[in-house]
Amino acid sequence: GLIKLYRNLAYTYYGTNNENMADIYWDKALNVLKDQTEDKYKTLEAVIYNDLAMKERRLQKYNKSFEYLEKAANAAVDAKEYTDHRILSAIYSNLAKYYEINKRDKKNAIKYYRQSLDESSKFPDAILLTKDEEMPEETTIEDIEKLLKEYPYDVDLNVMLGAYKINLEESNSKEYFDKALMVNPENTYVYLAIANAYAEKYQEYGFKDYASKAKEYAKIADSKANYEPDVYLTLGLINLNLDAPIVANMYFNSYQKYMEDKYNAYCDIASVFWYNDIKQKYRKYVVYYLEKAQKIKELNTMYKMMLIASYKQIGNTKKADELATKLLKNNAVIE
Repeated sequence: GLIKLYRNLAYTYYGTNNENMADIYWDKALNVLKDQTEDKYKTLEAVIYNDLAMKERRLQKYNKSFEYLEKAANAAVDAKEYTDHRILSAIYSNLAKYYEINKRDKKNAIKYYRQSLDESSKFPDAILLTKDEEMPEETTIEDIEKLLKEYPYDVDLNVMLGAYKINLEESNSKEYFDKALMVNPENTYVYLAIANAYAEKYQEYGFKDYASKAKEYAKIADSKANYEPDVYLTLGLINLNLDAPIVANMYFNSYQKYMEDKYNAYCDIASVFWYNDIKQKYRKYVVYYLEKAQKIKELNTMYKMMLIASYKQIGNTKKADELATKLLKNNAVIE
């Protein structure tokens, strides 16, 4: 209790720009911790060192900030079964930013970003529906509201309910999105899910406010992308729904850049264009990416059929017929 009191006092003084008093109380908290040998106190030690690291970063004392971050990480790991995965995720994320921004060390930045994501996956209340339950196909708002009473901090449920409530009559989606983000503000995929929900509603209704909100959350997701390929693929999909194919392609380029399997990367991008292009405005991109995949190895039958249809839709009947004839000659069967 005393340690937390000292930490809260430090934060209070720091918030009023009284850094000298803040440092005094952070030191008091650490001095009390020196006499504690139990693992459970290591989490508090990690939190305080992370506080100090953030303070030094704001003062642009990056080497000192790094020193505190290392101490924070060591304390969090030493906590063993008392490890707070949220704080450890935040520490690793801050270490990654240090290497990326201050050291220009992409290798270590990626290493720590991935460790941060790994820790975020261990949050007990961030698991889909908490007990691995599956939502029925025809899920209503009422169904989700009932589940939320049992699992109020379930990330997916809050995002789903917020997405349901984005429409002309409801204006309280943000309440549920904020609850989802509260569980772990470092979780990139929550920002992506929220951005995608707004982008889909923009496609449906065409309101500019939905587009601006989608861009707002997508921008945050982009800042936390941390070289994870799936993040870039989803950002591409979001911008496709926002009718911004050039921006979408920028993210798709990042996706294939960080994907080791280039064949599947190109096929994935082509599929995103295919399945999210109801008005058939972007069929040329389906062709473009499938032709790139085809240069790596032969397309499977499903992608060949997709390519044939896309050729026809962009008016290239000759190529469509050639590929269709080749399929028939080989007695191809749709997979």
